[in-house]
Amino acid sequence: MIGKGTAILSLSNLTATYDGTAKSATATTNPVGLTGVSITYDGSATLPTAAGTYAVVASLNNANYTATDATGSLVIGKGTAILSLSNLTATYDGTAKSATATTNPVGLSGVSITYDGSATLPTVAGTYAVVASLTNANYTAINAAGSLVIGKATATITLNNLSQTYDGTAKSATAVTNPSGLSGVTFTYNGSATLPILAGTYTVVASLTNSNYVLTTTTGSLVIGKAVATLALSNLSQNYDGTAKTITVTTNPANLTGVTVTYNGGNVPPTSAGAHTVEASLVNANYIATNVSGTLIIGNINQTISFAALADKLSTDPVFTLNATASSGLIVTYSSSDPTIARIINGNEVQLLKAGTVSITASQAGNVNYAAAIPITQVLKIMDNPAPIITIVSSKGNSINKGETTILTASGAVSYQWSDVNGPIIGQNTAILSVRPSVTATYTVTGTNQYGRSSRQTIKIEVVESLMAVNSTNLITPNGDGINDYWLVNNIDMFPGHKIKIFDRAGRVLLWLRDYKNDWDGTVNGTALEEGTYYYYIDFGNGKEFKKGYITIIRNQ
Repeated sequence: MIGKGTAILSLSNLTATYDGTAKSATATTNPVGLTGVSITYDGSATLPTAAGTYAVVASLNNANYTATDATGSLVIGKGTAILSLSNLTATYDGTAKSATATTNPVGLSGVSITYDGSATLPTVAGTYAVVASLTNANYTAINAAGSLVIGKATATITLNNLSQTYDGTAKSATAVTNPSGLSGVTFTYNGSATLPILAGTYTVVASLTNSNYVLTTTTGSLVIGKAVATLALSNLSQNYDGTAKTITVTTNPANLTGVTVTYNGGNVPPTSAGAHTVEASLVNANYIATNVSGTLIIGNINQTISFAALADKLSTDPVFTLNATASSGLIVTYSSSDPTIARIINGNEVQLLKAGTVSITASQAGNVNYAAAIPITQVLKIMDNPAPIITIVSSKGNSINKGETTILTASGAVSYQWSDVNGPIIGQNTAILSVRPSVTATYTVTGTNQYGRSSRQTIKIEVVESLMAVNSTNLITPNGDGINDYWLVNNIDMFPGHKIKIFDRAGRVLLWLRDYKNDWDGTVNGTALEEGTYYYYIDFGNGKEFKKGYITIIRNQ
């Protein structure tokens, strides 16, 4: 018996790529070319087509050889496909939108698409990240990516409610969208989102902010018309008082601004009494009103005259002025009951003509603004006024020695004024005048009686050129007590140019004094003379007589 030889089986061609055809492995024998080789794939002699891994077993059934089965794995890899996206733009219409994915080879199953990572088809306008992927038993493919853009649909807006009337509240337009009921409609009025209140014309712009619709801006004009107001006039009857008069205008609604009033066609309120045509009009941003006319009546008023009682006058008094006044400020006129006694001149002055009694009446006839005043009458009494008779008496007669003082006394009046006064005087404005003339002088006095009537009188005082009024003291006690501190020579001032010689018992001249002023205090060149008796000699010059005498100086007294 001849046993079968041992052969060896080897497998090859164990990898392939899917292409829709059956794939087989290759078995070789050693020795080569042996018959009776069979191959199974996953236990089946049917060649596989689909991609996958298959268990391959090669066995030998030969008359002369035996062999151990050869095993291995046939791997059919997936084929490569290509994915392409299309239909990536759409317009919103409320329905779900999808992209289209095509395969190469055509018609492969297992294609899936996601939109922003979700398999749910998008409906709302927007841009979505689209990814197409392939899950197929025989093919693999790289994901295809793109963007699905769902564009906004076009909507239209119709503006309504564009004509309204001012009532103090905010006004708004309304809009109707097509498709209807779209959200996101906004309005601006003259560029602002604030609703207008005041009357006027406003440019309205309607715009749409909507996730699915776009709108061409729609414009229009919102007209808020002025509301109707009414005007009413009051305070149309007033009395003249010199001030401008205005009426009162009330508005409905109340307190509207822009009311103007004309008076007799002008802007100036009237002052004078009378009937004045008035018209009120309204210029207001939010209201209109019909002009209202009326008549302002300014009535004239009563006036009174103030006329004080008149003081009694003298027939010699000058013209005087009447001072009556009217409460209106108008000019007062005057009249006299007897112009032969007193007459009115220059409108408001009284000229006195003679003694007597008259009535002076003050009147004011009134004008457009004032009624005539009730006349006021005052009595004027005029008394006669003779000039006073003045007399003058001198206390030392009409002749005095030079240096003497005489007293002049005037009588016959109540007040006096002296003039043409010569020499030292006392009492120039009284009835008694003290005079000490240096030369013969005439003195004049003016006397005035109780009614102001005056007259004049004069007196001549003769001054005798005599030394009888010149006399001196003979004692000096210069101790500062104010008594006999100086040597006094009375009336020496009346004899200018005199010279005085002071000498002692021995006849020695101690001092010469010229135009002596009664100021020697018993000193010589600042040195006090001793107590004792001294002598003086006064030379009046021009051959006049002289005066002499003694002076005793006592110091400690």
